[in-house]
Amino acid sequence: MVPRKYSSLSENFTEGLFHYLISQIKKEKYRIKKLKKGRDKGRNLK
Repeated sequence: MVPRKYSSLSENFTEGLFHYLISQIKKEKYRIKKLKKGRDKGRNLK
């Protein structure tokens, strides 16, 4: 039997890790979107 305190701690940890990963992925997607937009602008100038 796992102590209640310990199990809630590990749950919080996994949830925190999950949220962290999601935010990282969103940041990366946003960065890529911005890069693509910048590249398109450069192409249009030529």
